[in-house]
Amino acid sequence: VPALPGSALMQAIQEPRTEAPVGISALAARRLRRRPPNIMDISFPPPTIHTEPSPERTWDGIVFPNGMRLPKPMSVTPSSCSSYRHIVTPGTPDPIRSDLKIIAGDVGAVLFDFDGTLTASPGESAQRCRKKLELNERAPLLAPRLRALRDAGMVLGIISKSSELTIRCALREAGLMEYFDGPLLGKAVGLEGKAGFIEELVVAGDLGQLGSEGLRRVLLVDDDVRELDRARARGIQVYAAPGEGGLQDDDFEEIFVGLGLPPTPSQAPASGRNSPGSGVSSSPLPSPATMTGSRGSVVSRTSGTSSPGICLQSARPSPRWSHSSGATSPPSPRISVASTPLPPLAPRSRPLVRARPASAGAHRSPRRSHTHPGDLLLVA
Repeated sequence: VPALPGSALMQAIQEPRTEAPVGISALAARRLRRRPPNIMDISFPPPTIHTEPSPERTWDGIVFPNGMRLPKPMSVTPSSCSSYRHIVTPGTPDPIRSDLKIIAGDVGAVLFDFDGTLTASPGESAQRCRKKLELNERAPLLAPRLRALRDAGMVLGIISKSSELTIRCALREAGLMEYFDGPLLGKAVGLEGKAGFIEELVVAGDLGQLGSEGLRRVLLVDDDVRELDRARARGIQVYAAPGEGGLQDDDFEEIFVGLGLPPTPSQAPASGRNSPGSGVSSSPLPSPATMTGSRGSVVSRTSGTSSPGICLQSARPSPRWSHSSGATSPPSPRISVASTPLPPLAPRSRPLVRARPASAGAHRSPRRSHTHPGDLLLVA
């Protein structure tokens, strides 16, 4: 195809003709006719904007000559943010922890959080290696109280953001696995929070036996106030654990009172002091000041119970006990001093080791005996 000069080509583009321009072939002319028009060649008059006064400006006032109108937006909120309009923002203050202790009774299942509730460290600062250790340390506090809840006919479970494997291993090592007969749900992370998982468990899950009002018969114990706030909005009974340190004795007392159960069983064992059935005597051990008498005397202390007496005997008489400043005080009635002295100490001697013959080792010095003439032997 022969090339056209620039002026002839522009003339052919701007002024389309029915016949081919001079100097080009018929094939080139057909290609020019098939060429789509340039956007610069199409001229539109400016759009008409009605300027009638109105209380508020709308997009209905902008009309193009061809009858086209701009689409009217459905909302002033951008579409990318429209689904988050009813969700709390980072600037929203946290709910008050004391307001999230709502227990109305008739509870059929108690779901505990793991990190920060059963353990001591909250979830954001908990370390996997510390979870088992903290649960072992808190097992004496948790075991009797979990047993009391289970004996009251409640289903105990755990719902946590930790993995199920971590939860089961920690419970097994702490000896608390037997108390949880309900769901152990790990990785409970979702848009609806733990409340959405609880609703699924009640509708078609392990808590379906709670009935149609099962969601209101669930108690969620957690340290995250936002999770508790979402659960309260769905009708779930909630109890806020402390922000740090996990559930304490006072928290279990409040939970038991709200559930209408007897007080929390005490974990501390009964003290053996001054108790009639205790095998440990309440009388103190004798002081050195009361142990007066002859050297090497046998001092026996017998408690008033059926336990055997305790016999103390010194291997070597101590000079501090013979000259005591408190000997004038009357001896304790439970301490008897025997006047029978110890048997006398006999001297102990060893035969000297004979030197080896000169033929066996003349270059060695003969051994010397380490026996001291003052050594004594205790004869029974």
